[in-house]
Amino acid sequence: MGEVYRARFVKNDRIVAVKLLPSDVTNETILARFEQEMKILRALRHPNIVHCFGGACEGDQQFYAMELVEGGALSDLLRKQGRLSVDRTIEYARQMCAALAYAHERGVVHRDVKPANFLLTPDGQLKLSDFGLATISAGRKITADDRTVGTFLYMAPEQITGKPPVSPQTDLYALGCVLFEMLAGSSPFQGNASGEVLHKHLTEAPPALSSLVMSCPAEIDQLVARLLAKKPEDRPASAAEVVAALNNCGSTITVVQRRPSLMTPTKQKEKPAPPPTEKPAVKDTQNKRALPDWLIAGCLLLVVALFVWNRSLAHRAVAFGRAETKLIDTFRDKNSFGRLVAASALSEFATESDWPSPL
Repeated sequence: MGEVYRARFVKNDRIVAVKLLPSDVTNETILARFEQEMKILRALRHPNIVHCFGGACEGDQQFYAMELVEGGALSDLLRKQGRLSVDRTIEYARQMCAALAYAHERGVVHRDVKPANFLLTPDGQLKLSDFGLATISAGRKITADDRTVGTFLYMAPEQITGKPPVSPQTDLYALGCVLFEMLAGSSPFQGNASGEVLHKHLTEAPPALSSLVMSCPAEIDQLVARLLAKKPEDRPASAAEVVAALNNCGSTITVVQRRPSLMTPTKQKEKPAPPPTEKPAVKDTQNKRALPDWLIAGCLLLVVALFVWNRSLAHRAVAFGRAETKLIDTFRDKNSFGRLVAASALSEFATESDWPSPL
């Protein structure tokens, strides 16, 4: 539906985005849709919808200017991160629903709700863009009956078959596909060809989010399942109802703690710590088994005393032996006086002979 350029409005020096059709486009349907898109955007003034400043749709002048959103598209964010957290998905979903509810209240059905058409501001605000396929309930009908338009990954069954007519529930089905992709990282229906994907939209039930995302709350799982219902009447009645369900999810989701098991320590009532007990040290144990120091010292002194005494006895015995030999020789001498002295000395040695022998 055209090309988008970054531009500067010279009158007030404002930087804007300009969407235009090439001058060689002459298809009446394309020209009519482009003009209708500009009119729809000019009529919608909402913080979550791209603001249109106006333009021209005359002759070869097919363009309009809109606010420049420089944070990229939601599809770019999903391509980089793969999937989003539950909290972030809920926050973005609230903004998406706010934009859709505002448009639906004014009879506008977008018909091309997808991540690429949600633009992000640097501060994280979402803005719905690209109303080229949008329809107005009271406006001129551009798409013929039984014709399929949209992006096949996000198309509701009635949008594929053309019956029943598209309604706000058609956008809510696409919203369910977007929420599924934000949480799971891929759209609910995949295939090698567009025909295979369209057939799944018509006949197959989408996989449960909880089977793909373990952290997905049951409330979100049920809400997305309702949004992806095959029949429009089985889906939420409005985007406002989806917002109420999202708000309810945000207020009731709690973390349930598992019951304590044998492997999980439980918090018990604190008990006073028992008095510390003295553990026998290795040194003390060895001291109990060994002899006291004073006994060891006494034994050493006794050994030294015995050794000295033994040496003394030995020297004394040698001296006695030598003296006795001399006395015996003197007793054998013919000198009577010498013999008398020797006999007296030998009698004293006889008394000394009862001493213990050297050790």
